[in-house]
Amino acid sequence: MRKQLPKIALLGALSFISGYLSLPIGPVPITLQTLVVLLAGVILSPKEAAWSQIIHFLLKFLTMGFGLVILPSFGFLISFPVIASLLSWYYRNYHRESKYLIIGIVMATLLSYVIGLTYMWVVLVKIQENSFTLVQIIQMGMLVFIPGDVVKGLVAYRIAKRIKISY
Repeated sequence: MRKQLPKIALLGALSFISGYLSLPIGPVPITLQTLVVLLAGVILSPKEAAWSQIIHFLLKFLTMGFGLVILPSFGFLISFPVIASLLSWYYRNYHRESKYLIIGIVMATLLSYVIGLTYMWVVLVKIQENSFTLVQIIQMGMLVFIPGDVVKGLVAYRIAKRIKISY
């Protein structure tokens, strides 16, 4: 893992910085963070991928403080170490075949939605006491993001197929 530290730090910093390249469209903005998280999953080992996103998580806490936990988007941030690590594990165990890489990227994205939308519902409905329905939560936190996530998934796929990974 020691020789991978620059990659771990770089991907953690890139996912953090990519959060500032955002398009605010509701309770959760459109960012490039998920692209970098997916790249961490295909470039790094499972442990390294998780650490890169823990660095991202810590940078967020250092810059935003504890108030971060009451943001509707915090659940997606929580999901990043999990999905990066699981995608990495899946990618390495299925010989990097194209169909399995696509399946892994889709599964990682869906898992991010499960974790992120659950947390978003807790913040918006239980903590802030809004009266959003489950359908509205899904519309605000998932449906508007699907086209961008398809593009980010394709970019991650193309990059993963072009680079030589040593681990």
